[in-house]
Amino acid sequence: MIYELTYQGYALGMFRSVEEARKRASYLPKGRYTVRELEGEEPFLLFDPDRHLFEEFDNKAEDTPKHITSEDIDRIAARIKERADDPETCESFECIDCGLIVFVELDPTTAGNIKPRPRICSVWDAIGKECRTLRDALQLLVG
Repeated sequence: MIYELTYQGYALGMFRSVEEARKRASYLPKGRYTVRELEGEEPFLLFDPDRHLFEEFDNKAEDTPKHITSEDIDRIAARIKERADDPETCESFECIDCGLIVFVELDPTTAGNIKPRPRICSVWDAIGKECRTLRDALQLLVG
C-alpha cells in the first residue's frame, strides 16, 4: 500500500505510511489535508472508498502567521503565477500581500515558448520572521 497526501485537490506526495504523510503535512501551512490509501503498481494506483483508508485532517503549522487563510495562500499563488506568465516580468520579483513579502525568482533554464517556472526563494511576515512552511506550500501551488 502507498498513501497519497493532497491539499485542495493538489497531490503533495506519496508516502509509505499515514504517519509519514501526516508528518509532511505538519511542515506545510495550516489547512485541511487528505490522506488516501492506494493499491497497485505505478502508474496504475487504485482507490476504492469501500476498502481503502480516506482520512481528512487539519494540521497545525507553527511558523505560518495566524491571520493567513487558505484563500489568502491561493490568491498569493495565483498572483505569482500571473506575474510569472507576464513577458514584461524580470528574472526576480516580490509579491506583497496580507503582510507577507514573497521573494520569487524565475527559472533561467526555461527559454523560447516555454513558460518560466517560478521558484519561491523566501517568505517573510511583517515582523521579519521567515515562514518556511508557507514558502513550501506556495512552491507546490505555483509549480
